[in-house]
Amino acid sequence: MNWNNTIKIIISLILFLFCGNIFAQDVDQPVLNEGIVTIRNDYQLFPLGKKGNSIYFNKKRLLTRPNLILKDIIQVFEGHVAYGITEAGEQKLEYIGNSDANFFKIATGYYQIIDENRKKKLIRINPADQIQILLPRSNTASGLVFNGENKAAFFHIYKGDTIESDDGKLNYQYTFKIHIIRSTDDDITTLDETVSDFNPRLKLKWLKANLLQYQLSNGTVKDFRID
Repeated sequence: MNWNNTIKIIISLILFLFCGNIFAQDVDQPVLNEGIVTIRNDYQLFPLGKKGNSIYFNKKRLLTRPNLILKDIIQVFEGHVAYGITEAGEQKLEYIGNSDANFFKIATGYYQIIDENRKKKLIRINPADQIQILLPRSNTASGLVFNGENKAAFFHIYKGDTIESDDGKLNYQYTFKIHIIRSTDDDITTLDETVSDFNPRLKLKWLKANLLQYQLSNGTVKDFRID
């Protein structure tokens, strides 16, 4: 056996493996960094745009869904709402948190969440393909209706007062504000007129794509043209 040749071969293999490892680090590390995206300051998404990717909170894995491409996450109440899409582009949202909270879809891209204390939030996917909480400071946003084209209407309880009726009974009266949001932007338009009723839920209905109606608990209705 020629020991000199054997030693040369061993040294060559060691150098090859060592250099190959350095080369791999130089090539792979930038790709890894490009695939990490920070969202909402405290969350990280990796790898970007890949099915089965993960969302991290302060660099600890929070969520993985094998069949989804995760895109966004936001804190709501004591948990989170996460947003992802299937490979076919179908939107999927879910609430991760208190099991007593009720999270459900209202219309394409619009969702309602109600926590165990009956606090309410409305959520949608905005034109930037991100989660948006409608009226984030309100815990009474509800009643959303979509016109099937490009507008949604909803209300929130602006205030409440105790009203004495003619027979001396005390009743609680709710005052609502009605809001309009369009599919093409993030701005919310609030109608000038406030509405009062003794029922905490205001019934809204689109009669046409640009004609909105509300109905009170006593049967009174009023229409609004929304351009």
